[in-house]
Order: sequence, then C-alpha cells, then structure tokens
Amino acid sequence: MAGRGELTDAAWERIEPLLPRVDGRGRPWRDHR
Repeated sequence: MAGRGELTDAAWERIEPLLPRVDGRGRPWRDHR
C-alpha cells in the first residue's frame, strides 16, 4: 500500500511514458520516486 504522495508500481507504469525524455539539453531526468 502506498502512503500519501507515493505511487504504486501500477500508477508509475501509467505515467512514466508521459514524463520528459533526455534530449541532450540540461540535466538528465532523474527518477523521483
């Protein structure tokens, strides 16, 4: 069970494709789970 502000694995799988990808500019994306 996820606490407040935490994502379950199922929820993470749904939103992960929507997150920005590294395109060579700026700092690389970091998993903030």
